[in-house]
Amino acid sequence: MRSIPRSIEQTGDEDKTRSLWADAWNNSLDRMSTPVAGQPDQDVATFEITTRLLKRVEDAALRLEVKPLDNSVIGTLAERSINAFNTSFFGTTSLIVVHSHLLIFIHLLAKAICLCISAKAPEGILQIGVKPPRKQLSEGTQRLSELLCAMRDHRDPAAALAYIAPVGWFLWHPVYSIVDCMELFVVAHEYAHLLMTKGEGIFSPEYLNATSPHDEEHSADLFAQVTVIADANPADIYLAVLSPLLLFKSLALMEQESILPPAEGHPASSQRLELLVQSLTLLATRPTPRTPLLDMVGVWSNVERLLEDAWAMAVENIRRRHSK
Repeated sequence: MRSIPRSIEQTGDEDKTRSLWADAWNNSLDRMSTPVAGQPDQDVATFEITTRLLKRVEDAALRLEVKPLDNSVIGTLAERSINAFNTSFFGTTSLIVVHSHLLIFIHLLAKAICLCISAKAPEGILQIGVKPPRKQLSEGTQRLSELLCAMRDHRDPAAALAYIAPVGWFLWHPVYSIVDCMELFVVAHEYAHLLMTKGEGIFSPEYLNATSPHDEEHSADLFAQVTVIADANPADIYLAVLSPLLLFKSLALMEQESILPPAEGHPASSQRLELLVQSLTLLATRPTPRTPLLDMVGVWSNVERLLEDAWAMAVENIRRRHSK
Protein backbone atom coordinates (compact mmCIF):
# COMPACT_ATOMS: atom_id res chain seq x y z
CA MET A 1 0.00 0.00 0.00
CA ARG A 2 2.97 2.34 0.44
CA SER A 3 3.26 2.83 -3.33
CA ILE A 4 -0.31 4.10 -3.79
CA PRO A 5 0.15 7.70 -2.53
CA ARG A 6 3.33 8.09 -4.57
CA SER A 7 1.53 6.97 -7.73
CA ILE A 8 -1.31 9.41 -7.19
CA GLU A 9 0.94 12.38 -6.55
CA GLN A 10 2.29 12.08 -10.08
CA THR A 11 -0.98 13.30 -11.56
CA GLY A 12 -3.23 16.30 -11.02
CA ASP A 13 -6.04 14.80 -13.07
CA GLU A 14 -8.95 14.03 -10.72
CA ASP A 15 -10.42 11.33 -12.95
CA LYS A 16 -7.05 9.67 -13.31
CA THR A 17 -6.58 9.85 -9.53
CA ARG A 18 -9.85 8.00 -9.00
CA SER A 19 -8.81 5.43 -11.57
CA LEU A 20 -5.43 4.90 -9.90
CA TRP A 21 -7.10 4.45 -6.51
CA ALA A 22 -9.65 2.01 -7.92
CA ASP A 23 -6.96 -0.04 -9.67
CA ALA A 24 -4.73 -0.07 -6.58
CA TRP A 25 -7.64 -1.04 -4.34
CA ASN A 26 -8.76 -3.84 -6.65
CA ASN A 27 -5.18 -5.10 -6.87
CA SER A 28 -4.89 -5.10 -3.08
CA LEU A 29 -8.17 -6.99 -2.70
CA ASP A 30 -7.01 -9.51 -5.27
CA ARG A 31 -3.70 -10.06 -3.49
CA MET A 32 -5.47 -10.39 -0.14
CA SER A 33 -7.61 -13.12 -1.71
CA THR A 34 -4.67 -15.00 -3.22
CA PRO A 35 -3.25 -17.75 -0.98
CA VAL A 36 0.46 -18.26 -0.47
CA ALA A 37 1.57 -21.47 -2.19
CA GLY A 38 1.78 -24.34 0.25
CA GLN A 39 0.67 -22.29 3.26
CA PRO A 40 -3.04 -22.61 4.07
CA ASP A 41 -4.97 -19.53 5.22
CA GLN A 42 -2.16 -17.21 4.15
CA ASP A 43 -2.84 -14.33 1.74
CA VAL A 44 -0.06 -12.94 -0.44
CA ALA A 45 -0.44 -9.24 0.45
CA THR A 46 -0.47 -9.55 4.24
CA PHE A 47 2.14 -12.30 4.25
CA GLU A 48 4.61 -10.06 2.41
CA ILE A 49 4.00 -7.16 4.82
CA THR A 50 4.38 -9.29 7.92
CA THR A 51 7.44 -11.14 6.64
CA ARG A 52 9.24 -7.81 6.14
CA LEU A 53 8.23 -6.80 9.67
CA LEU A 54 9.64 -10.05 11.07
CA LYS A 55 12.98 -9.45 9.33
CA ARG A 56 13.18 -5.98 10.89
CA VAL A 57 12.48 -7.40 14.35
CA GLU A 58 15.29 -9.93 13.88
CA ASP A 59 17.69 -7.20 12.72
CA ALA A 60 16.77 -5.04 15.72
CA ALA A 61 17.27 -8.02 18.06
CA LEU A 62 20.83 -8.42 16.77
CA ARG A 63 21.54 -4.73 17.37
CA LEU A 64 20.16 -5.12 20.91
CA GLU A 65 22.44 -8.16 21.40
CA VAL A 66 19.48 -10.52 21.71
CA LYS A 67 19.98 -13.82 19.91
CA PRO A 68 17.29 -14.16 17.20
CA LEU A 69 15.20 -17.29 16.93
CA ASP A 70 16.17 -20.07 14.57
CA ASN A 71 13.77 -20.99 11.80
CA SER A 72 11.08 -18.40 12.56
CA VAL A 73 8.22 -17.61 10.21
CA ILE A 74 5.25 -15.28 10.30
CA GLY A 75 1.73 -15.98 9.13
CA THR A 76 -1.76 -14.55 9.04
CA LEU A 77 -4.93 -16.44 9.84
CA ALA A 78 -7.98 -14.67 8.47
CA GLU A 79 -10.47 -15.40 11.24
CA ARG A 80 -8.37 -16.32 14.26
CA SER A 81 -7.07 -14.28 17.14
CA ILE A 82 -3.64 -12.71 17.35
CA ASN A 83 -1.32 -15.23 18.93
CA ALA A 84 2.25 -16.43 19.13
CA PHE A 85 3.19 -20.03 19.68
CA ASN A 86 5.64 -22.78 18.83
CA THR A 87 4.47 -25.16 16.18
CA SER A 88 5.56 -27.48 13.43
CA PHE A 89 2.59 -26.40 11.32
CA PHE A 90 4.83 -25.06 8.55
CA GLY A 91 7.74 -27.36 9.30
CA THR A 92 9.40 -24.69 11.44
CA THR A 93 9.90 -24.21 15.15
CA SER A 94 8.65 -20.64 15.66
CA LEU A 95 5.48 -19.18 14.21
CA ILE A 96 3.91 -15.78 14.77
CA VAL A 97 0.31 -15.39 13.74
CA VAL A 98 -1.27 -11.98 13.24
CA HIS A 99 -4.99 -11.39 12.71
CA SER A 100 -5.47 -9.67 9.36
CA HIS A 101 -8.21 -7.44 10.83
CA LEU A 102 -5.60 -5.90 13.12
CA LEU A 103 -3.72 -4.48 10.13
CA ILE A 104 -6.91 -2.84 8.84
CA PHE A 105 -7.75 -1.48 12.29
CA ILE A 106 -4.30 0.07 12.73
CA HIS A 107 -4.45 1.77 9.33
CA LEU A 108 -7.89 3.31 9.91
CA LEU A 109 -7.03 4.29 13.48
CA ALA A 110 -3.87 6.12 12.41
CA LYS A 111 -5.72 8.06 9.70
CA ALA A 112 -8.38 9.18 12.20
CA ILE A 113 -6.20 10.10 15.15
CA CYS A 114 -3.58 11.97 13.09
CA LEU A 115 -6.36 14.39 12.15
CA CYS A 116 -7.11 14.90 15.85
CA ILE A 117 -3.63 15.43 17.33
CA SER A 118 -1.77 17.54 14.76
CA ALA A 119 -1.91 20.79 12.84
CA LYS A 120 0.01 22.29 9.93
CA ALA A 121 1.86 25.49 10.77
CA PRO A 122 1.68 28.43 8.33
CA GLU A 123 5.16 27.57 7.05
CA GLY A 124 3.96 24.07 6.22
CA ILE A 125 5.61 22.23 9.12
CA LEU A 126 3.54 19.50 10.75
CA GLN A 127 3.10 19.98 14.49
CA ILE A 128 2.22 16.99 16.65
CA GLY A 129 0.46 17.66 19.96
CA VAL A 130 -1.17 20.87 18.73
CA LYS A 131 -4.94 21.32 18.57
CA PRO A 132 -6.04 21.06 14.92
CA PRO A 133 -8.37 23.50 13.13
CA ARG A 134 -12.07 22.93 13.83
CA LYS A 135 -12.86 21.47 10.39
CA GLN A 136 -9.95 19.04 10.55
CA LEU A 137 -10.88 17.96 14.08
CA SER A 138 -14.49 17.42 13.03
CA GLU A 139 -13.34 15.20 10.16
CA GLY A 140 -11.07 13.21 12.46
CA THR A 141 -13.72 12.63 15.12
CA GLN A 142 -16.25 11.61 12.46
CA ARG A 143 -13.90 8.95 11.10
CA LEU A 144 -13.06 7.86 14.61
CA SER A 145 -16.75 7.44 15.49
CA GLU A 146 -17.29 5.35 12.34
CA LEU A 147 -14.36 3.09 13.26
CA LEU A 148 -15.66 2.70 16.81
CA CYS A 149 -19.11 1.75 15.52
CA ALA A 150 -17.56 -0.82 13.17
CA MET A 151 -15.66 -2.39 16.05
CA ARG A 152 -18.57 -2.29 18.48
CA ASP A 153 -21.27 -3.53 16.13
CA HIS A 154 -19.33 -5.85 13.82
CA ARG A 155 -15.95 -6.54 15.47
CA ASP A 156 -14.60 -5.74 12.02
CA PRO A 157 -12.78 -2.48 11.20
CA ALA A 158 -13.44 -3.04 7.50
CA ALA A 159 -17.12 -2.28 8.23
CA ALA A 160 -16.18 1.39 8.65
CA LEU A 161 -16.63 3.74 5.71
CA ALA A 162 -13.65 4.05 3.37
CA TYR A 163 -12.32 7.50 2.49
CA ILE A 164 -9.94 8.47 -0.31
CA ALA A 165 -7.49 11.07 0.94
CA PRO A 166 -6.82 14.01 -1.41
CA VAL A 167 -3.74 14.26 -3.59
CA GLY A 168 -0.77 15.54 -1.58
CA TRP A 169 -2.55 15.08 1.76
CA PHE A 170 -0.23 16.57 4.38
CA LEU A 171 -0.75 13.66 6.81
CA TRP A 172 0.30 10.82 4.49
CA HIS A 173 3.80 10.61 5.94
CA PRO A 174 2.87 10.54 9.66
CA VAL A 175 -0.01 8.13 9.00
CA TYR A 176 2.19 5.60 7.23
CA SER A 177 5.00 6.00 9.76
CA ILE A 178 2.60 5.39 12.66
CA VAL A 179 0.98 2.42 10.90
CA ASP A 180 4.41 0.95 10.20
CA CYS A 181 5.57 1.35 13.81
CA MET A 182 2.34 -0.04 15.30
CA GLU A 183 2.60 -3.10 13.07
CA LEU A 184 6.25 -3.55 14.00
CA PHE A 185 5.38 -3.27 17.69
CA VAL A 186 2.76 -6.04 17.42
CA VAL A 187 5.15 -8.42 15.65
CA ALA A 188 8.00 -7.61 18.07
CA HIS A 189 5.71 -8.23 21.06
CA GLU A 190 4.78 -11.68 19.78
CA TYR A 191 8.41 -12.38 18.89
CA ALA A 192 9.34 -11.60 22.50
CA HIS A 193 6.94 -14.29 23.71
CA LEU A 194 8.73 -16.81 21.52
CA LEU A 195 12.10 -15.66 22.88
CA MET A 196 10.88 -16.13 26.44
CA THR A 197 9.43 -19.56 25.62
CA LYS A 198 12.87 -20.63 24.42
CA GLY A 199 14.55 -19.24 27.52
CA GLU A 200 16.22 -16.27 25.83
CA GLY A 201 16.76 -13.38 28.20
CA ILE A 202 15.04 -10.13 27.24
CA PHE A 203 14.20 -6.92 29.05
CA SER A 204 12.88 -7.21 32.62
CA PRO A 205 13.41 -3.83 34.32
CA GLU A 206 13.46 -3.59 38.10
CA TYR A 207 10.20 -1.64 38.21
CA LEU A 208 8.22 -4.66 36.94
CA ASN A 209 6.52 -6.63 39.69
CA ALA A 210 8.09 -10.07 39.46
CA THR A 211 5.04 -11.66 41.07
CA SER A 212 2.55 -10.10 38.67
CA PRO A 213 0.66 -12.61 36.49
CA HIS A 214 1.11 -10.12 33.65
CA ASP A 215 4.87 -9.70 34.02
CA GLU A 216 5.53 -11.61 30.79
CA GLU A 217 3.16 -9.38 28.81
CA HIS A 218 4.80 -6.23 30.14
CA SER A 219 8.27 -7.61 29.33
CA ALA A 220 7.13 -8.38 25.77
CA ASP A 221 5.76 -4.83 25.46
CA LEU A 222 9.08 -3.35 26.59
CA PHE A 223 11.03 -5.51 24.14
CA ALA A 224 8.68 -4.32 21.38
CA GLN A 225 9.03 -0.68 22.45
CA VAL A 226 12.83 -0.82 22.34
CA THR A 227 12.72 -2.72 19.03
CA VAL A 228 10.61 0.03 17.42
CA ILE A 229 13.04 2.70 18.67
CA ALA A 230 16.09 0.70 17.55
CA ASP A 231 14.55 0.22 14.09
CA ALA A 232 13.46 3.84 13.63
CA ASN A 233 14.77 6.18 10.97
CA PRO A 234 16.30 9.14 12.89
CA ALA A 235 14.03 11.49 10.95
CA ASP A 236 10.97 9.59 12.25
CA ILE A 237 12.10 8.89 15.82
CA TYR A 238 9.32 11.05 17.29
CA LEU A 239 6.60 9.12 15.46
CA ALA A 240 8.26 5.80 16.34
CA VAL A 241 8.22 6.68 20.04
CA LEU A 242 4.65 7.96 19.89
CA SER A 243 3.07 5.06 17.97
CA PRO A 244 2.84 2.36 20.71
CA LEU A 245 1.49 4.96 23.15
CA LEU A 246 -1.21 5.98 20.67
CA LEU A 247 -2.15 2.35 20.10
CA PHE A 248 -2.58 1.50 23.78
CA LYS A 249 -4.27 4.78 24.64
CA SER A 250 -6.80 4.07 21.90
CA LEU A 251 -7.34 0.49 23.08
CA ALA A 252 -7.70 1.70 26.68
CA LEU A 253 -10.39 4.18 25.65
CA MET A 254 -12.19 1.47 23.69
CA GLU A 255 -12.13 -0.82 26.73
CA GLN A 256 -13.32 2.04 28.93
CA GLU A 257 -16.34 2.60 26.66
CA SER A 258 -16.99 -1.19 26.40
CA ILE A 259 -16.42 -1.00 22.64
CA LEU A 260 -13.90 -3.78 23.15
CA PRO A 261 -14.14 -6.34 25.96
CA PRO A 262 -11.32 -6.54 28.51
CA ALA A 263 -8.42 -8.53 27.10
CA GLU A 264 -8.40 -12.10 28.40
CA GLY A 265 -5.08 -13.19 29.82
CA HIS A 266 -3.56 -9.75 29.29
CA PRO A 267 -3.25 -6.68 31.51
CA ALA A 268 -5.63 -3.82 30.79
CA SER A 269 -4.43 -1.55 27.98
CA SER A 270 -4.31 1.34 30.45
CA GLN A 271 -1.80 -0.60 32.56
CA ARG A 272 0.29 -1.45 29.52
CA LEU A 273 0.31 2.21 28.49
CA GLU A 274 1.40 3.27 31.99
CA LEU A 275 4.36 0.86 31.90
CA LEU A 276 5.40 2.01 28.41
CA VAL A 277 5.38 5.68 29.48
CA GLN A 278 7.40 4.76 32.56
CA SER A 279 9.85 2.82 30.43
CA LEU A 280 10.14 5.70 27.96
CA THR A 281 10.97 8.08 30.81
CA LEU A 282 13.80 5.79 31.94
CA LEU A 283 15.11 5.28 28.40
CA ALA A 284 15.16 9.07 27.96
CA THR A 285 17.35 9.63 31.01
CA ARG A 286 19.50 6.52 31.50
CA PRO A 287 22.39 6.09 31.23
CA THR A 288 22.57 9.54 29.64
CA PRO A 289 19.82 11.98 28.56
CA ARG A 290 18.48 11.39 25.03
CA THR A 291 16.95 14.58 23.65
CA PRO A 292 14.40 13.07 21.19
CA LEU A 293 13.02 10.76 23.89
CA LEU A 294 12.93 13.54 26.47
CA ASP A 295 11.04 15.71 24.00
CA MET A 296 8.44 13.01 23.42
CA VAL A 297 7.92 12.45 27.16
CA GLY A 298 6.91 16.11 27.30
CA VAL A 299 4.84 16.07 24.12
CA TRP A 300 2.93 12.92 25.11
CA SER A 301 0.86 14.70 27.76
CA ASN A 302 -0.43 17.12 25.09
CA VAL A 303 -1.09 14.33 22.61
CA GLU A 304 -2.92 12.26 25.24
CA ARG A 305 -5.16 15.17 26.18
CA LEU A 306 -6.00 15.89 22.53
CA LEU A 307 -6.80 12.22 21.90
CA GLU A 308 -9.04 12.07 24.98
CA ASP A 309 -10.92 15.18 23.83
CA ALA A 310 -11.35 13.80 20.30
CA TRP A 311 -12.49 10.45 21.69
CA ALA A 312 -15.14 12.14 23.82
CA MET A 313 -16.41 13.98 20.74
CA ALA A 314 -16.49 10.75 18.71
CA VAL A 315 -18.45 8.92 21.41
CA GLU A 316 -20.89 11.83 21.65
CA ASN A 317 -21.35 11.66 17.86
CA ILE A 318 -22.34 8.00 18.21
CA ARG A 319 -24.78 8.74 21.03
CA ARG A 320 -26.46 11.55 19.11
CA ARG A 321 -26.92 9.34 16.05
CA HIS A 322 -28.48 6.57 18.11
CA SER A 323 -30.81 8.96 19.93
CA LYS A 324 -32.40 10.19 16.67
